[in-house]
Amino acid sequence: MAEPSDDLLCTYLGCVYVDKPGGMEVLRPAIEKVSTTVPQDKWISVIVNISPASFTISSNNDSKEQLLDCRIRYLSFLGVGQDPAFCGIIIHCADNSFKCHVFHCLPSCVQLCKNIEVA
Repeated sequence: MAEPSDDLLCTYLGCVYVDKPGGMEVLRPAIEKVSTTVPQDKWISVIVNISPASFTISSNNDSKEQLLDCRIRYLSFLGVGQDPAFCGIIIHCADNSFKCHVFHCLPSCVQLCKNIEVA
Protein backbone atom coordinates (compact mmCIF):
# COMPACT_ATOMS: atom_id res chain seq x y z
CA MET A 1 0.00 0.00 0.00
CA ALA A 2 1.37 3.41 -0.98
CA GLU A 3 2.03 6.05 1.67
CA PRO A 4 -0.16 9.16 1.61
CA SER A 5 1.76 12.12 0.24
CA ASP A 6 1.47 15.84 -0.49
CA ASP A 7 2.88 17.60 -3.54
CA LEU A 8 3.79 21.29 -3.38
CA LEU A 9 5.15 23.52 -6.14
CA CYS A 10 8.01 25.83 -5.24
CA THR A 11 11.46 26.93 -6.40
CA TYR A 12 14.73 25.29 -5.37
CA LEU A 13 17.68 27.66 -5.11
CA GLY A 14 20.47 25.28 -4.11
CA CYS A 15 22.32 24.21 -1.00
CA VAL A 16 25.26 25.11 1.18
CA TYR A 17 27.19 23.24 3.87
CA VAL A 18 26.57 24.45 7.43
CA ASP A 19 28.56 23.80 10.63
CA LYS A 20 25.74 22.66 12.91
CA PRO A 21 22.60 20.53 12.63
CA GLY A 22 20.22 23.35 13.44
CA GLY A 23 19.22 26.63 14.98
CA MET A 24 17.95 29.82 13.41
CA GLU A 25 21.43 31.34 13.89
CA VAL A 26 22.69 28.68 11.44
CA LEU A 27 19.68 28.51 9.12
CA ARG A 28 19.07 32.19 8.38
CA PRO A 29 22.64 33.04 7.26
CA ALA A 30 22.62 29.91 5.05
CA ILE A 31 19.34 30.99 3.43
CA GLU A 32 20.73 34.51 2.96
CA LYS A 33 23.95 33.19 1.42
CA VAL A 34 22.20 30.95 -1.12
CA SER A 35 19.46 33.45 -1.97
CA THR A 36 21.96 36.25 -2.64
CA THR A 37 24.67 34.25 -4.47
CA VAL A 38 22.60 31.99 -6.75
CA PRO A 39 21.29 34.07 -9.70
CA GLN A 40 17.51 33.97 -10.01
CA ASP A 41 17.75 32.50 -13.53
CA LYS A 42 19.45 29.43 -11.97
CA TRP A 43 16.57 28.76 -9.56
CA ILE A 44 14.70 25.55 -10.47
CA SER A 45 10.93 25.11 -10.42
CA VAL A 46 10.32 21.91 -8.44
CA ILE A 47 7.67 19.61 -7.04
CA VAL A 48 8.21 18.71 -3.39
CA ASN A 49 6.60 15.36 -2.58
CA ILE A 50 6.20 14.78 1.15
CA SER A 51 5.24 11.45 2.70
CA PRO A 52 5.46 10.26 6.34
CA ALA A 53 8.83 8.58 5.71
CA SER A 54 10.57 10.79 3.14
CA PHE A 55 10.46 13.78 0.87
CA THR A 56 11.65 14.12 -2.71
CA ILE A 57 12.44 17.15 -4.80
CA SER A 58 11.88 16.74 -8.56
CA SER A 59 12.20 19.28 -11.35
CA ASN A 60 8.85 20.60 -12.53
CA ASN A 61 9.47 20.09 -16.23
CA ASP A 62 9.09 17.30 -18.76
CA SER A 63 12.07 15.36 -17.38
CA LYS A 64 10.79 15.29 -13.75
CA GLU A 65 14.44 14.71 -12.76
CA GLN A 66 14.78 13.82 -9.09
CA LEU A 67 17.13 16.32 -7.44
CA LEU A 68 16.90 15.14 -3.83
CA ASP A 69 15.48 12.14 -1.99
CA CYS A 70 15.71 12.31 1.78
CA ARG A 71 14.33 10.22 4.62
CA ILE A 72 12.53 12.38 7.18
CA ARG A 73 14.77 10.98 9.94
CA TYR A 74 17.82 12.70 8.34
CA LEU A 75 16.16 16.11 8.45
CA SER A 76 17.74 17.89 11.40
CA PHE A 77 16.15 21.36 11.18
CA LEU A 78 13.82 23.46 9.07
CA GLY A 79 12.57 27.00 9.24
CA VAL A 80 11.49 30.14 7.43
CA GLY A 81 13.97 32.89 6.62
CA GLN A 82 13.82 36.61 7.47
CA ASP A 83 11.74 36.90 4.29
CA PRO A 84 8.93 34.32 4.69
CA ALA A 85 9.10 33.54 0.96
CA PHE A 86 12.36 31.65 1.69
CA CYS A 87 12.94 28.59 3.84
CA GLY A 88 15.75 26.18 4.55
CA ILE A 89 15.96 22.50 5.40
CA ILE A 90 19.10 21.19 7.09
CA ILE A 91 19.90 17.57 6.24
CA HIS A 92 22.34 15.29 8.11
CA CYS A 93 24.48 13.75 5.34
CA ALA A 94 26.08 10.29 5.30
CA ASP A 95 29.59 11.78 5.75
CA ASN A 96 28.38 13.39 9.02
CA SER A 97 28.20 16.86 7.46
CA PHE A 98 25.14 19.11 7.29
CA LYS A 99 23.65 20.76 4.20
CA CYS A 100 21.04 23.48 4.10
CA HIS A 101 18.75 23.24 1.06
CA VAL A 102 16.99 26.52 0.26
CA PHE A 103 13.54 27.03 -1.27
CA HIS A 104 11.39 29.95 -2.40
CA CYS A 105 7.58 29.78 -2.31
CA LEU A 106 4.98 32.44 -2.97
CA PRO A 107 3.30 33.90 -1.04
CA SER A 108 5.31 32.13 1.72
CA CYS A 109 7.13 28.93 2.65
CA VAL A 110 5.00 28.39 5.75
CA GLN A 111 2.85 25.67 4.13
CA LEU A 112 5.92 23.77 2.90
CA CYS A 113 7.46 23.82 6.38
CA LYS A 114 4.17 22.81 8.03
CA ASN A 115 3.71 19.85 5.66
CA ILE A 116 7.26 18.61 6.29
CA GLU A 117 6.85 19.12 10.03
CA VAL A 118 3.67 17.00 10.05
CA ALA A 119 5.50 14.17 8.24
